[in-house]
Amino acid sequence: MKSLSFLFSIIFLSFLLIQCGGNPEAEGDDFYAQGKYKQALSKYLEVKKNQPQNSIIDEKIALAYMQYGNEMFEKRSSLTSFVGNFEKAQEYIHPDEAGPDFKKEYSKTLYKLAVAYNTTKPDNEIQKEQYFSSTLENLEKALEYDPQNTEAEALLSEIKSANFQKMYDKGMEFYKQAKKEKTNGDLYLSAEFYLKRAVSFDPLNEEAKKQLSLIRKETLSIANPHSDFPYVVAAMQYRGPHLFIAFTGFNNIGEDMTFDPAKLILIDEEGNEYDYDKEQTAELKGGLTTAKVLKARERLDCDLAYKIAKSVKLSRLSYEMDNGAFIDKYFP
Repeated sequence: MKSLSFLFSIIFLSFLLIQCGGNPEAEGDDFYAQGKYKQALSKYLEVKKNQPQNSIIDEKIALAYMQYGNEMFEKRSSLTSFVGNFEKAQEYIHPDEAGPDFKKEYSKTLYKLAVAYNTTKPDNEIQKEQYFSSTLENLEKALEYDPQNTEAEALLSEIKSANFQKMYDKGMEFYKQAKKEKTNGDLYLSAEFYLKRAVSFDPLNEEAKKQLSLIRKETLSIANPHSDFPYVVAAMQYRGPHLFIAFTGFNNIGEDMTFDPAKLILIDEEGNEYDYDKEQTAELKGGLTTAKVLKARERLDCDLAYKIAKSVKLSRLSYEMDNGAFIDKYFP
């Protein structure tokens, strides 16, 4: 009899705990199901304080932030609020650990964010380009997380079809202007940017690919002044089984940075990667085989060797910065 009374007491106390806020995660789930995302977020964050390593709670927090941001956009057309909440959500997303259900929901939100960028009127031409780039980026990311997201696929296809000619014409306009002025590297870089986008919109368009290749013969030796680490291929030559590259880079980040030749990867059109040949590079007069600290605004000149056959079609050089970002330089 005592055991039965004790059992009823436990059940009653558990019920009281839930009613009095003893299970904030369950309360958060209820709020989320009702579309009350701000209240759900508050409960999930409460759980997070006591369970900092709980990855399921992280996913719930991320989804609540993103849904709340979308809600603010739908109610007030506030793109700023949507983006702000979306960025907060990123702190709680762990791509390598994300489950299939979360990936689908995340993909849906990325699509909604893309729509928000696509339908919000920009204040100026710079913002117009930013919104357009963000629309594309979020649609492509949505499809990475869920290739079956038909809404994202349809909108991306529509945007590409509608804008291919605009991108091509804009790229050619910059290219013609660059050939007239000759010494203005920014014009060549702008031409490459728009023609690269045109080719990504229609990979089968041979004329666009031809013009992009011609431009890259110029941009291979033109540094992008807006990059954190602008670099160029000053010269290149095949000898035997190796490609020798005269490399020039500039530290543009405003503080010391370390350049490591091991992080400068050569990539072919099939996606194969080639590390520099340390032994062969060491034999070069200007060869660099160890990491080198560059002061702010310091220039680096060095020679590097890569073991790769001349018959292999090159795609690009890619350097990985300390923050994980990749800076690419494309071959013709």
